[in-house]
Amino acid sequence: MIDLEDVHLSCVTKSGWGLRETLFYSLFSRLQVYETRGSMQQALPYISDGAISLDGGIVKNNGIFKLGSRKDSVIKFPISSLKPTEDSSEISKHTAEAQEKHRLLTWKKDKLYEDIRREEILLNNVKKSFTLKKNELLKFQAEASRYVTQISPYRLEHYWAHIK
Repeated sequence: MIDLEDVHLSCVTKSGWGLRETLFYSLFSRLQVYETRGSMQQALPYISDGAISLDGGIVKNNGIFKLGSRKDSVIKFPISSLKPTEDSSEISKHTAEAQEKHRLLTWKKDKLYEDIRREEILLNNVKKSFTLKKNELLKFQAEASRYVTQISPYRLEHYWAHIK
């Protein structure tokens, strides 16, 4: 029987997959469950990766049968107690708090990523605007320097003489 603590049930991978989608799927995705050994034996042509029956029969994927007596092996599918004990309710409370913190942190992380993305867009727009203005200034300076070099030194002296 696989028995996990509640704390580990909420573990997820970076891509958001939990134990059900990773470990349990890889272990039990093709396992077939039958009510009796008889019904399992009737379905043998259709069993490819193994099967179990609730009365203890097991067929492995290589075709090996283990049909022990019902007393030797009993397959159980446990369910949670309907009456929560004090310990389980405390664990459930902590699990709920941890899940709420996880949801809050995930929400904050998503909001920060959105803010960063908006800031990057604004930064790119400012960079484009700056580049355009810089190019305009350089073009203006190039035109102005051509104009200044066209004026002869004699004209400049004459201009300054009139200003004084």
